[in-house]
Amino acid sequence: MKPTVYDTKVGITIHAIRKLRGIKQYVLSNALHIDQSTISRIENGETAVTAGQLYIAAKVMGTTTFQILAIVKAELNMMESNKLTSLSELILNFVNLYKNPGVGGQKNFAEMEFENVIKLFLKQQA
Repeated sequence: MKPTVYDTKVGITIHAIRKLRGIKQYVLSNALHIDQSTISRIENGETAVTAGQLYIAAKVMGTTTFQILAIVKAELNMMESNKLTSLSELILNFVNLYKNPGVGGQKNFAEMEFENVIKLFLKQQA
């Protein structure tokens, strides 16, 4: 079965959060007991993630399934209303520009900004 637009957005959001957190694909693949190539296909929207896989991936990435799905919902709403091309692309661009390692377990700048951006977008969609 071909993944839906929703499935694709979930994969792209997993990719964005994984990059933000500095987690390698092999870490997720080990936690999910699947090949690294399957993680790549999920993140590229070629394969749908199962509910169980999403739950484990969220835990590994330090987030929740609710937060991932809320990002996807906000992004789809914005795309439908032509407010933004892609929230996940915005996140990835932000991470690529500003990511630096946190110190002493503190959140780094990108992580704090990511949370602020998501809160703003979710508030706009309410």
